[in-house]
Amino acid sequence: MSGHQNLKKHETAKKVATIASQVIGFPYATRRSTEEGTVWEIFANSRLYHRILRKKYGRDYYFPTKKVQREIGMNFDLSNSLGQVKYKENGFIQFESDIMLDLAWSIENDDFNMPNKSIQELDNPKNWPKWSRKMPVTITMLQKCHEVAKGVSEKSGIEIVVSRDGYSKVDDEFGFETSFDASGMAQGQFLKEVERHCKAMVKAYKKYEPWLTGAEYWKLIHETKHAKKSLKK
Repeated sequence: MSGHQNLKKHETAKKVATIASQVIGFPYATRRSTEEGTVWEIFANSRLYHRILRKKYGRDYYFPTKKVQREIGMNFDLSNSLGQVKYKENGFIQFESDIMLDLAWSIENDDFNMPNKSIQELDNPKNWPKWSRKMPVTITMLQKCHEVAKGVSEKSGIEIVVSRDGYSKVDDEFGFETSFDASGMAQGQFLKEVERHCKAMVKAYKKYEPWLTGAEYWKLIHETKHAKKSLKK
């Protein structure tokens, strides 16, 4: 049996879920994918997380404090770095973060609703200047995402990209993504590469998240809204 055929097995998917759980500090589970061309996938098991919260505290926490996360031994914040991992029919394995940038929020932050037909333009940095006046917050977020992806790629040797790949043409959600061709790999080598790529995704998130939750980001939002109000007067 070829290496690729071995990697299709559910037992391999469970091992990948175990590695992701160890690297992230959050439970990951396997499921049979309904996406065309995907054999199996693993995902951050938020259902288990919420079940444990309700059992321990009698309630849910959708924005849990660091203390709560430590008490239940689940790094909910870091789970954003790896939303799911997909093993493809062609032997490639793809790692996807949760949403790092949602254009729906640009309506709030930039007071501008981008036409669906234009969303694809943001995939190419050359088009950003065209939209920077109308969407300064969104364009800055894209710039930060790409800067982080480039920096982590250079240091880790693993290519991280900011992508909407796999989504519909009008999808307005951007995230970090990486992949590698595992079709000729033995399982041992494959699992080592899985761990390396999981760690690279964590690094990307850890570099982007402090900016997203920091003073610079909120100052940009405040200045943008103030400028928009001034123009309307």
